[in-house]
Amino acid sequence: GISNSALSAGTAADNGNDETLIAEALKNYHSAFIGKWHIGGFGAQGYQPADQGFSTLAYADAGGSAYFNWRQSWDNTSKAAFPKMPQAEWEFGNSGKQTGEEYLTNDLTAQALDYIEERSKKKEQPFFLYFSNFAVHSPYQGVDSIVTHFENKTTKGWNGHKDPVYASMIKSMDQSVGALLNKLKELDIEENTLVIFMSDNGGIDSKITPKGDGTDNRPFLGGKATLNEGGIRVPLIFRWKNKIKGDQWIDIPVDCTDIFPTVLAASGNTSRINYKDIDGQNLMPLLNDVKNRNNTYTKREHYWHYPFNVIYNSPYDGYSLTPHSAVRDGDFKLIFDWYGRLYLYDIENDPYERNNLAMSMPKLKEQMFDKLMNWLKVNVDKRYWPSINPDYDPTKEVRVEPFIDLTR
Repeated sequence: GISNSALSAGTAADNGNDETLIAEALKNYHSAFIGKWHIGGFGAQGYQPADQGFSTLAYADAGGSAYFNWRQSWDNTSKAAFPKMPQAEWEFGNSGKQTGEEYLTNDLTAQALDYIEERSKKKEQPFFLYFSNFAVHSPYQGVDSIVTHFENKTTKGWNGHKDPVYASMIKSMDQSVGALLNKLKELDIEENTLVIFMSDNGGIDSKITPKGDGTDNRPFLGGKATLNEGGIRVPLIFRWKNKIKGDQWIDIPVDCTDIFPTVLAASGNTSRINYKDIDGQNLMPLLNDVKNRNNTYTKREHYWHYPFNVIYNSPYDGYSLTPHSAVRDGDFKLIFDWYGRLYLYDIENDPYERNNLAMSMPKLKEQMFDKLMNWLKVNVDKRYWPSINPDYDPTKEVRVEPFIDLTR
């Protein structure tokens, strides 16, 4: 019921550490959160949206949620599941105001629309809304009429996209985004509102899930939980009428850490940023200089670390995923599988990761591996490093390649 992976919030358990979240940095804004919180608190007191600068519309501190009949579980304050929690009540979530909607995506959208309309009337204070949809996370549940629409289609997805329930969930989220944009137009505030749309990871790829459910990320390799492009290449869309030119495409890779300084810069809160202390860079200049001719975006390296054994299967051998880390440096990306394998790709020319260059470019492989390990040593606490299983028996290994401890 209390987590050592939550973002530090200045509680006694945080030993003096307190991360500045985006809502706390937007000092003159009214900031609200709605949807999926899930940043390590698991209902622990002191680690919820209200503790991190947000006014809470509705939220659940979990990775997934039912899409029907969710309110009772969100409003549950009983510590029965975690009786030793050092707090009076479990702070799992709050379903917010009643909207009459029976489907979660529609309900959260209705609450978000009400918030936007309410705040648009308060001209003296700008607002920031962080809308974190649960869609399209499992369990896969859709609105019956929309599911039927996809079931009755004469043509199915061209790329393995044939699940009508999954499709209905995406359509509901698509309608949600449309409703938000329409509300900004209706209230005549779309020219004064920056909208950012981003996914937290690639889709769960049905080819690597034990049950074969989910979506299909072809032609990209892998999906959620992998560090292949199918897992980490995600949509990132900016919309700001008459401030950002439309119909532009930016090929320069950026990452989610860039959102923080970008929002602060767009809001005028640049005095809150010490660029030496953060990983992100402001993307606002890049949005109007899409080729980066002025070299305003200078980050060449991007890092990922996923230190878990998970239920999804490796896109390489079909066995359960082992911990893995990765670095992208310019056009090249190195994936370190902690089982003892290295994959090197030229992403610019081989975005579908079909040609592993680890053997043919050993010098670059070693350079990038050293860079990755040095980054891990500096930035990742040892408790988040995979550890060797003392009971491992190599004679029972099902994989063809033997395990190699490359960290040694």
